[in-house]
Amino acid sequence: MSSHIESVFLPILVLQTKRRNGQRSIAWKRSPELNRNISFGNAPWIWPTGMADTRVIDEKRKNTKWRLRMDNRINGESVNDIYIGLCNICDYGQQPDLLNPYERTIFVTQELEMEVNNGGFWQFFDNSSGQFSNEIVDAFTKIGAYKTAEICRKAVSAFGQDLPVDWEERRTFLDNVPDSAASVLDECDDAFFAYEEDLETLNASYIKKHIEHFTLTIENI
Repeated sequence: MSSHIESVFLPILVLQTKRRNGQRSIAWKRSPELNRNISFGNAPWIWPTGMADTRVIDEKRKNTKWRLRMDNRINGESVNDIYIGLCNICDYGQQPDLLNPYERTIFVTQELEMEVNNGGFWQFFDNSSGQFSNEIVDAFTKIGAYKTAEICRKAVSAFGQDLPVDWEERRTFLDNVPDSAASVLDECDDAFFAYEEDLETLNASYIKKHIEHFTLTIENI
């Protein structure tokens, strides 16, 4: 009897830096820039590059094997699964335009929550996730997380202008912001960590409400 082992997609971890209280420190960050095939026993572990080809994604959406029609089963765990699927579709944020507006909303809220919990708002802005800096207020407003949206508004306002979408331009900009901005972000971190809203439930409810727009396949997840 023959056995079949499918490829497993894993994100690559590379060192990135973050800046808090005027100092840069080291943080790990996913990167889709490398492509390696590594043998682990009999299973191939593959890091994909350029996998978010529009034709491939369209074909996957046409041939959906597992649509998320289980309205009463969407919970925190499935929200995380959906986020992983969205990461695969948009190449971990490298091609965000491949996400529809509803998918993008969830992707942005999950990116923000993950980065802030890992290293605060400064890490979110300083990492590649910062390309969505000018979308976070709208994203949290759409899922009904109004208090979190206000925290995000305060964080973005600390810079006195919209942040550059381009990573290098944004990091250059962040290197020259006054320390007062870092103090405001620290306050935003504390407010966010208080978790006055159930973000898990709000994200799940948003997906349930717009379930027809989430057509991830089992291959995506």
